[in-house]
Amino acid sequence: QITAESFTRFEKLLEDQTARLGKEASEEAEHKGRSATVLSVNEQTHKDKTESAETLRTEFDQPEASTAVLTEDFVKATKAIVMPVLAPGAVTKIPVDEKTYNMK
Repeated sequence: QITAESFTRFEKLLEDQTARLGKEASEEAEHKGRSATVLSVNEQTHKDKTESAETLRTEFDQPEASTAVLTEDFVKATKAIVMPVLAPGAVTKIPVDEKTYNMK
């Protein structure tokens, strides 16, 4: 037999269960919001660090490219200076200072 007291206890049980589920849903929503924020921050950090790494790679490669260009320019300049001296009919031996050549 169902009494008024049983009905009241059942209502209280339903209210408690509803409140607990509401609290859990609220906590899950809050956790999801924090997780989304952390994920967003991590994605931005990843993008920033990737950009920094690419910039550093570019900066690292620039001296190599400059060195290659300077080397090529040096070779051209050397040829421009030396070739007329070694041209047919010109002196074929470049005088060398013995002190400079025999540095010890």
